[in-house]
Amino acid sequence: MKPMRDIYGIDLGAIDAPPAGDRPTPACPGARLRLTRHDARELVKAGEVFRSDGTNLPVEGYGDARVRCDGFVEVGPRGVSGVPVVYGLCASCQRAEEYNRAMLRERQGSQR
Repeated sequence: MKPMRDIYGIDLGAIDAPPAGDRPTPACPGARLRLTRHDARELVKAGEVFRSDGTNLPVEGYGDARVRCDGFVEVGPRGVSGVPVVYGLCASCQRAEEYNRAMLRERQGSQR
């Protein structure tokens, strides 16, 4: 059987593909890490850059901080709110969140 593009002269893959202007955009929201102020200080010493200066982390216990990132992610059309839909994180932020979850599980297991 012939492919559809040969029969009808259209490429269905091109129809399903995003428009040329919707290519990956440097709009990664950055990894959201659950950490202590001490953890954040150590990461900053190692060269990590956060969106905030870490003062919004609680003095005791854990808080959330978002890493500043300029990685590439896939961005879709504007949603109902008028903001373009971001499909996930870049690869390095995804790995950072996975590592953070593993570290939290390890800490939780050692406290028992």
